[in-house]
Amino acid sequence: MKALSFVFAAAIAAAAVTGPATAAEFEWRMDVNLVETRPEAKLLGAFAERINSNAGGRLEIKTFYGGSLGIKSADTLRALKAGSVEMAQLYAGYFGRDAPDLALALVQGAILDPQENIEIQPTVQEIYREFYEDWDVDIVGWILANSFSISVMCRDEPINSLAQLKGKKLRVWAKDQVETFEKLGVAAQIVPQNDLYVAMQTGVVDCALYVLGIAHTISLQEVTDYAASLHTYSVVPSAVGVSGKYWKELPKDLQDVVLEAGQWMYAESLRTINDTSAEDAAREKFLASGELEVLPPFSAADRKTFYDAAVEVWADSAKEVGRKAPEYQANVTEALAKIRSGK
Repeated sequence: MKALSFVFAAAIAAAAVTGPATAAEFEWRMDVNLVETRPEAKLLGAFAERINSNAGGRLEIKTFYGGSLGIKSADTLRALKAGSVEMAQLYAGYFGRDAPDLALALVQGAILDPQENIEIQPTVQEIYREFYEDWDVDIVGWILANSFSISVMCRDEPINSLAQLKGKKLRVWAKDQVETFEKLGVAAQIVPQNDLYVAMQTGVVDCALYVLGIAHTISLQEVTDYAASLHTYSVVPSAVGVSGKYWKELPKDLQDVVLEAGQWMYAESLRTINDTSAEDAAREKFLASGELEVLPPFSAADRKTFYDAAVEVWADSAKEVGRKAPEYQANVTEALAKIRSGK
């Protein structure tokens, strides 16, 4: 009994010395609108882990994926400005209500080849940074999706032409896409990716614009039967923004930790931006398994027709929205022209 009492007393003494685990001085939540299985989401998670590792226990970032914080994608800017969340991934395509001019800085269909996605980034990111500052949001990093090919993925019918799309209900993710397809005689509607599986399953839409290489991350192959490439994805950068309220409270040395992680994340994005291995592997897998039939791509004529419509809608929408949209559209168009003239 004496030995047992000694052990018990020693345990109590040790607990008194060590105490409970010390909470971080700063605890932040990061809202990520992507599902956790997306490659970009994994990199955002690694960004948070890098901060946690280098902050010496003083700053802890907890990452919440796929809307699990209850913040709708369209409301992210408002949540940051109000200080309702400390940090968030910002994708301009979802901000048509609060930032219609920003959403028109670069539109889908305007990029002709993957290399343009890299060369246009400085112009686009400077526009974004200035805009977010007006919302009292500090940008601490950028993340780029791969320069995937955007496919039209359909249920029931094999579709790989604009003519075949007419009469179908098509899912898109941005307002300019709705207007581009409207110009082409195709009915399109915005469906957030977190709602896309059910929308396809229940027939809300017949087809969806999506990336074949990451379709499995939301099990889209379970509710679609065919896929055909239409255009090169315009890599609209996602910013990682911090509410100005919380950024100002963070000591300079911890700000440096966050910014270093942001630089690392962007370098990783650039390193893999033109990696087509995921898309190639997905195509081979679907071809081998029969889960999904990969059709020949849309014709060169259809791709040109789509590009012309997208560029026309881009210019028209910028004029209609006003504010800084015409300036943004002109700056990016001019930069693209310079890039192409140098090829």
